[in-house]
Amino acid sequence: MKKFILIFLLGILLAVTLMAESENLKIGKDFLKEKDYISAEYHFLTALYENQDKEAYYYLAKVFNKNGKNELGKKFADLALENNDQRALNELGSYYRSIKNETLAEEYYKKSIEAGNYESLYNIAIVYFEQQNYGLAEKYALQAVDKKQDNSNFILGYTYMMQRRNDLAEKYLKIAVEKKEERAIEVLASLYMNKEDFTSAKKYLDTGVKNNSNLSMVLYAGIELYTGNYNEAQDYLNLLFNSLK
Repeated sequence: MKKFILIFLLGILLAVTLMAESENLKIGKDFLKEKDYISAEYHFLTALYENQDKEAYYYLAKVFNKNGKNELGKKFADLALENNDQRALNELGSYYRSIKNETLAEEYYKKSIEAGNYESLYNIAIVYFEQQNYGLAEKYALQAVDKKQDNSNFILGYTYMMQRRNDLAEKYLKIAVEKKEERAIEVLASLYMNKEDFTSAKKYLDTGVKNNSNLSMVLYAGIELYTGNYNEAQDYLNLLFNSLK
């Protein structure tokens, strides 16, 4: 009977430990989605060192890459790979991109895609975009959109804009704005500014200014200067300067 009770208690202890383990990882993931990298780091470290949850290696690599601690990102990505977590290939690609080694960045992003990590579709599209290789940027951005990856409509629309395929650029940038993808408002406004459609540009920049986007303020001031509305331009520049204090 005593042996049965001991086994029963050990079972409860194990269950509680596993619950704590998954809870720390879950909370860390929530903070990661909210871009609260400090809180995410704390919970992933807790999951690793208190709960021995080796899945945290991957998430720590991601957090450290996101907040600019790229050497630590590489360290934990290597540890994740040692534990056969293929998602870490993407983080190694991000590490090599951060140190401007585009050859290795491409290599690891491609390995990551082959392993089924579709996040790398967007990342490699960015690499090719920065190289001004818009053909390959389009290829991978289209795949990223198909796989519903974050910010993929933005990079596809931006790529089309650089290719002067304005109808397609407008289509995907509008989708990106609807999905609240980063910098979509400002790039779409720039597209309209290039066509001197300032009414449409201002429509989107109004939203950016309300969201305290410094770039939106700069672009809005630029429109007012270009169209001779110097007082209005000064108002937006003052707004910008106040936001930078």
